[in-house]
Amino acid sequence: MSKTTKMIGEYTMFRKIQRQRIAIRDSERKSLHDSFSGPGRSGIFRPKTNRVIVEARDPRSGKKEVVGNSTNLIVYHGRSWLMQRAFGLNLGAVGNSPLPKPWDHNDDTSVTDVHRNKWSNMYLCWFAAGQGGADTTNAPLEPYDTTSVEYQLLDHVPIGGLDENPSGTTDNLRYIHPAFFEGGPTRDYHEIDSQYPQFLFDPDIVPGEGGTEDPLYLKMETTDSTSEVYYGGFKADSYLRALIRVTLAPEECNGPKYYDPMDPGEEYRYLNEAGLFVARSHDATTVKGYPEGYNELQMFAKVNFSSIRKDDTRELIFSWYVYF
Repeated sequence: MSKTTKMIGEYTMFRKIQRQRIAIRDSERKSLHDSFSGPGRSGIFRPKTNRVIVEARDPRSGKKEVVGNSTNLIVYHGRSWLMQRAFGLNLGAVGNSPLPKPWDHNDDTSVTDVHRNKWSNMYLCWFAAGQGGADTTNAPLEPYDTTSVEYQLLDHVPIGGLDENPSGTTDNLRYIHPAFFEGGPTRDYHEIDSQYPQFLFDPDIVPGEGGTEDPLYLKMETTDSTSEVYYGGFKADSYLRALIRVTLAPEECNGPKYYDPMDPGEEYRYLNEAGLFVARSHDATTVKGYPEGYNELQMFAKVNFSSIRKDDTRELIFSWYVYF
């Protein structure tokens, strides 16, 4: 074989190697989602991520525009609450009980840190906004990554002035959080809009709705309108979905100068983080403060987004979709 022929052969082999497609299958891939998918339904029951859409509305013209569209993260405290809610048991009641049934020990105040862990009867009912989700000075449009260990917003903003009742035209909450000293941090929480949450069907895999047909669709146990899983004319064979909506009014969450003309700050404020919180009541008058209601509010999920200017010329409408 000549030297030239050998070189051509090696080059041809090199070209073939370059064109070869190498596939690596990772059967042990680990991922964390805010939703669940069943086995054997790949490509049909697709994993969902909860989505938060923020719209700005001009109260004079009614014109709306989308100013934020992001996904949220269910934080560690949120998952802890879900576990307690699922079993109806507080964390302190499990593992330390001498009784054969942990439920019989659930309300025993002798359990270590029972007040701190007693979340099983809470439910999603509060919202809060903040300005700690991005560097508003150097990179206002680049939100920080949300981490699961966060249990409060990094920088809660007041709904009204610092010396004003945050209720205004809505039933909002000003809550004194527990701390190592009396008179801990005070944070404002906003009520959820009337008629919300709404329970919605997810049309992604319902035949005829632009989704992929599920081969198990026709095997639903019942198929008529008397079915307990029949909703809005569709069989609820895909994800369950809830929509939570919160509207920040023109007079809410503005800059400090808006509430106090003598304040040297601005009349506007930049918002870039928000959270959903669980509590024992959606009624601000019945939420216990410190020290009786120790850790009465816990964050379920958090979202960071590009900074949005909030002043009295616009409403901000948060539409938070949660998939189950």
